[in-house]
Order: sequence, then C-alpha cells, then structure tokens
Amino acid sequence: RFWPTPWRSDEALSDVDEGFVLALGRSNRDIPTLFAALQQSDVPLTVVVGSPADFRGATPPATARCLFNTGFAETNTLVRAASLHAIPLFATGYSSGQSVLLRAMAVGKAVVVSAVPGVRDYVRSGETAILVPPGAPLALRQALEDLWRAPERRRAIGFAAAAAVRGGSCLPPFTRRGAA
Repeated sequence: RFWPTPWRSDEALSDVDEGFVLALGRSNRDIPTLFAALQQSDVPLTVVVGSPADFRGATPPATARCLFNTGFAETNTLVRAASLHAIPLFATGYSSGQSVLLRAMAVGKAVVVSAVPGVRDYVRSGETAILVPPGAPLALRQALEDLWRAPERRRAIGFAAAAAVRGGSCLPPFTRRGAA
C-alpha cells in the first residue's frame, strides 16, 4: 500500500528561473549516469552532494558547477532558482529521492527523475514529472535537453506538479488518509 510522504502545503510557487538544471541529494543518487548524460551537452548543471566521493569516480561535464554540503538557506535558494531538476537514481528495492522530488514539485519546478520504486507513486510521467529508465544516460540526456529547450512545457509540468503535491502529498490530505 502506498502511503505518501507528507509535504508542506504553504510552499510558494517559484517564478525564478536562473538558467540551470539542479541535481540535489545523496541518497541512492546515480551521479555517474547524470555526468555521462550531460558530458556532450550544453545544458548548465549545478550538482549539490556531500563530497566528491558521491561522484563515484565520474568526471563532471564542462557545464557543471559542483557544490558540497550546502546549508538549508542556500539549498532552498537553489531549489527555487533552478530551471528544472534532475534526480538520477539507482535501481534498488527501496524508495529514495522523494524528499527532493516533492520539494521541487511543491515550488512548481519540472523534474526529470528515474522511474524507480516509490518515485513512480508520486508522479504521472509527462504531466507532473518526466520519468526515465534508471541507468540510461541517453534517455536522461534527451529528457533534460527536451525540457531545457521548452520553457512553456517546463512551466506546465511544474504547475501540475505543484497542484499534485497540494492535492495528495501535503499534510492535510495526508492526515485525512490517516483518519480514514
């Protein structure tokens, strides 16, 4: 049975777009696939992880800005400023990535995320996020570049994502489900 992670319903939508893709988080992140996907791309990328060890030996693309252990305020600013989000995940038997996914969706950002257990429960591919197969750099690159070049589609997906969070993953619906 799916029991969604609750998320804040008072997140204001972001109207900021500073021209970069944000990849944020550490748990189960497939940074090597992300780096391979954008190695030959002109899409600007900002990666926020704990340390260079999270790269697992992969080399960042030339367009990448790499940050480590950002604080809450800086991370929040990045989440709201990104054009879109990338959440590449390893295929495992457990759920991960949903906190960053819901955080980005709540502020109205389009997300390209690996189609792994747990994540698929939160999104409708093509409507509230774009799902790509895990470990597939070409599919990830295509999805990121397609959204990068389509700001209207990014906004539409982001708006639908924010509505989905407010309708199903924010605290009031979460607590109503618990009372049922």
